Amino acid sequence: MKKFIVLLLVVLLFTSCGMGWEQAKKDLKSDLGGGIDREIAVMNLYTGEVVWEFSGIAYISDASETGDFSVIFRDENGNTKKADFIGLFYGIQSLEK
Repeated sequence: MKKFIVLLLVVLLFTSCGMGWEQAKKDLKSDLGGGIDREIAVMNLYTGEVVWEFSGIAYISDASETGDFSVIFRDENGNTKKADFIGLFYGIQSLEK
């Protein structure tokens, strides 16, 4: 009975907040699917110059923060790669396709 109550609470939590449920689904898809199809641009925040661009399956590491982030992506051969950007002058723009 206790397991049923916990399961019911979890289901209610996700269904009661539409955006929370959508975000949970998106996170699960990203985690299990190896990323989401995105267009990513890394910019120098001082000059506005784009220093790196990527289009394809990728995700931004959970440990990322402004000025220190990692993008994990698949290259044209399907190999997983990681691009690290360190420095307070870097910013990232990520758009889901």
